Amino acid sequence: MFKNSNIFHERYIKSDEIDQRFLEIKKTEGLEKAIEYLNGIGAKWIDYEGYLMRLGISRFTKKYYTDIEKKDKIEEIKDGKVIKKASVRRNSKFKCDEVFFETTNSRITAIPLSKAVKGIKDMFIKVNKIDIETDEREGKCFEMAYGTSLALQSPNKVVTGIIYGNSDKSKFLHSWVETNIGGKEYVIDCVLNALINKKGYYEMNHVREVYNSIDNITLKKDYENITLKKDFFNGKIDIFMTKNNDIYVNEYVKRKIDKLLKEKTEDKIDIEAIKNEARSPEIPLEMYLIFRDQLVRDFYKYPKMMGEFEER
Repeated sequence: MFKNSNIFHERYIKSDEIDQRFLEIKKTEGLEKAIEYLNGIGAKWIDYEGYLMRLGISRFTKKYYTDIEKKDKIEEIKDGKVIKKASVRRNSKFKCDEVFFETTNSRITAIPLSKAVKGIKDMFIKVNKIDIETDEREGKCFEMAYGTSLALQSPNKVVTGIIYGNSDKSKFLHSWVETNIGGKEYVIDCVLNALINKKGYYEMNHVREVYNSIDNITLKKDYENITLKKDFFNGKIDIFMTKNNDIYVNEYVKRKIDKLLKEKTEDKIDIEAIKNEARSPEIPLEMYLIFRDQLVRDFYKYPKMMGEFEER
């Protein structure tokens, strides 16, 4: 069964704390002092305007603000070194308002996912008990990306990699969905509740490290073949493995997670937490999204494992 893991969620929390602290200092002491704070914690680069765009999209796709407030907050983001234009305009294709940013490098458009994709909001409420137009969506990227990929009828893939906040010090593992609509590439970021053009999304989030991508056909194949309870709405995924394979897979995951964390963060690593994750018979969903090929390869070679699993 897939379960939630705290290993990567803790990095998301820390990243968010750095971003929030930056905003607090900017509000009370000014931008110069806020930048001094990031430099003081060892930031090698800072992208305040990129963070402003993400923050603007996040606010725009929540129901806490009126349409006028949303528009005003977006139009406040302009005349920067990178951002040349910020506005809210009507999208005729999806028949709803969208955020539009023009930067020195590209154009970024963001449409509320809950308005662009019919039924997606109700699906998340039913499946994940999450209203994606509220703060309930924060920190839930893995399960929402997985569920969205399975639910969409069009070809798509779940992509997992590192994205950044307002500096290289606020980075974390994240999953999103990529798809093609009308010949254009889009990213679905459920934590932002947004449908964003892919080029703009990658620029805004400094996507440089992608660990894995799994197309929805493969996800559905795994779901149909490697599940005990075919009950997506309960969120339960049981992987058929023998006891020996449990040991092999978990040891593999432990080593890879250990290596991944050492490579991608300067923080101290909680080795015991990693070992506990590895010993567990339940596979964290983010580990599946990163290490899918290694986790399931033996299943397709040895389908008799299903029978062995059922006998345990």
